Amino acid sequence: MSSTSANRKAFITGLIKFMDTYGFDGVDLDWEYPQADDRGGATADTANYVSLVKDMRAAFGTKYGITVTLPTSYWYLQNFDLVGMQSSVDWFNLMSYDCKSRSLHLVVKVLSHVNSARRLGCRIKEYRTIHRTTYQHHGN
Repeated sequence: MSSTSANRKAFITGLIKFMDTYGFDGVDLDWEYPQADDRGGATADTANYVSLVKDMRAAFGTKYGITVTLPTSYWYLQNFDLVGMQSSVDWFNLMSYDCKSRSLHLVVKVLSHVNSARRLGCRIKEYRTIHRTTYQHHGN
């Protein structure tokens, strides 16, 4: 879907029609996970994701918002070009619902990734709003 300009254009056109029809004001992209070899990813995924959000922003202007959901695991986060995406995205969401620890260690790990993103030149906004997600594991 993101591999060619024509594919991206078809997706974006359909997405705009969907948002207009059903009254959405934006989209949250949750690609799990670009370039991840354990998920069938390809080397071009990272660059294609940047192209996708840039094309979306160009088509959306300021009418629609764009957010991108990011993993808190460096293993998957390393293949996101945050610097390349940031000018086209309104904000990044961090997935934390599948973290199994409630300890300070988790907070330190998330903050270390945020600080790494800052060192790469990403703009990170501080928010005081906390969103709590209830998540239930089935099985063990």
